Amino acid sequence: MEALVEGVWYPGSAAFAVGRGALLLREGTSAPCSSGKGSQGGAEVEAEVIPLLGSPAWFSCFQGQRQLTEVTWLQPPHFPKPPSALTEPLASPLRPTSEEALKWGESLEKLLVHKYGLAVFQAFLRTEFSEENLEFWLACEDFKKVKSQSKMAAKAKKIFAEYIAIQACKEVNLDSYTREHTKDNLQSVTRGCFDLAQKRIFGLMEKDSYPRFLRSDLYLDLINQKKMSPPL
Repeated sequence: MEALVEGVWYPGSAAFAVGRGALLLREGTSAPCSSGKGSQGGAEVEAEVIPLLGSPAWFSCFQGQRQLTEVTWLQPPHFPKPPSALTEPLASPLRPTSEEALKWGESLEKLLVHKYGLAVFQAFLRTEFSEENLEFWLACEDFKKVKSQSKMAAKAKKIFAEYIAIQACKEVNLDSYTREHTKDNLQSVTRGCFDLAQKRIFGLMEKDSYPRFLRSDLYLDLINQKKMSPPL
């Protein structure tokens, strides 16, 4: 799937794109500014479109706490007044206060449990083309919620093939022991079969991408937003 924003195509970005004030994704139902309905695998779902920054604006779609990567939209969310500068905070009740954003600097755990924080962190990882670690971590979190044993087994194989197998399309950086240990776990799938791999990847993000995120403009703009001039 592809996203169209101001005439620019972003391949493989069905639920996320960069643009100025509006997002258009193929096939789906119309969505208002902050919420709407989309289609995922033929089923109708409720989702939120979260504006993260000014211009260019970052968007991310969520269904509850789970980030959607395949939901599509027919019409773009519209904002009353498009932002005119990257540093201008976008008027949104979802935007955290600087105090809330400061708490994300206390630990990666606090960042990931905050819906807006998670979306901003993923936006940052996309700028570094390293979002596969977070996507794998989220896939593991989603996997733990599966109740059906048959669905669990199928989902486990999909996660392994997509993120862990050698030369997987979104292969994450795991040591050979963890890779083989996780592969062995697929012989008898349980909710904890990815625990070791997920822990390893969390550790990589915590030591590598998370500190860089805390030094990024994306994060600094949020914690310093009180110093910014309000949009005209």
